[in-house]
Amino acid sequence: MAGEVILRGPAPDWIPSIAPHLSNRADNPSQHIRYEVVESHVRAFGDHSETYVRMRLKVLAPLGLQQASQLALEWNPALQTPTVHHARIIRAGETHDILDKADFTILRREAALEQSLQINGVLTGVLVNPDIRVGDTIDFAYSFRTQFDVFDNPLESLVYPFSQLPVDLAETTVSWPATMKVQTRPGRHAAVPAMTERNGFKFLAHRITDVEGEAYPDAIAPRSLPNYAWQISSTPQWSAITDHIRTAYDQASALPDAADLAAHLARIRSEHATPEARALAALRLVQDEVPYMALTLGEGGWLPNSASDVWARRQGDCKGKTVRWSPC
Repeated sequence: MAGEVILRGPAPDWIPSIAPHLSNRADNPSQHIRYEVVESHVRAFGDHSETYVRMRLKVLAPLGLQQASQLALEWNPALQTPTVHHARIIRAGETHDILDKADFTILRREAALEQSLQINGVLTGVLVNPDIRVGDTIDFAYSFRTQFDVFDNPLESLVYPFSQLPVDLAETTVSWPATMKVQTRPGRHAAVPAMTERNGFKFLAHRITDVEGEAYPDAIAPRSLPNYAWQISSTPQWSAITDHIRTAYDQASALPDAADLAAHLARIRSEHATPEARALAALRLVQDEVPYMALTLGEGGWLPNSASDVWARRQGDCKGKTVRWSPC
């Protein structure tokens, strides 16, 4: 189902109805964009999951025109299929369909390549609409269908109940089959909302209205951000992940039949008498002979390449270098 094409279609029928909110706040002259509605809904189905996003924003000043003229979405084509449901301009009470005059350009940016030598294949769809004016309202909605078979399509979500942007209405929901076992965890600064159940699905929902925007502490470390979120997972514990992929690592660790590698291993055995010294020498061999390069396309972000491929290509990521080193 995943792919490199952005589909068009109606919104999924499972999207929960959101009670409207009519804000009585005056426009802030320091804001270029007013976010009227921000929705995010995640639903797990067992064999896949779906994520729906909708934004409705109003252009308040000329400096907001550039931001409002670009609509964008990112997805992993190995796992996800994107669908755009609507892209509209509301101007002087009339609604105009942006998709009638413009379409998305699909880019493969590989932003992490220069920073961390990582190729992940993530695509970005960008639509540029030149006919945006001050006073226009933009309403944009899209969804992703995700099929993550490596781990049997788990439900994993990290929800930040705070908004860093001023917003009139923001609502987030996470839902899953009532028969699916999940765990929730509050953050130090974020409580898990009350759980409800309807139509065979359990729900967690969070709603905020008329917020001015909250900033995280200036010196906060990225690892501390989950303290400001609540989490939900259908994976019971980390050992369940390791048990699930252990077979893949065992299969990938088989030594390649390569004469140059055999010579290296023979030298290590002859020069070092103890298992500890041989392990250190093998580690240095991998560090010296196998440069780091992460090809995290598709399953490559979670499953290792075989030791044979890593040695033949003389490159690998942390998983590939590990399986190359472990049999030594």
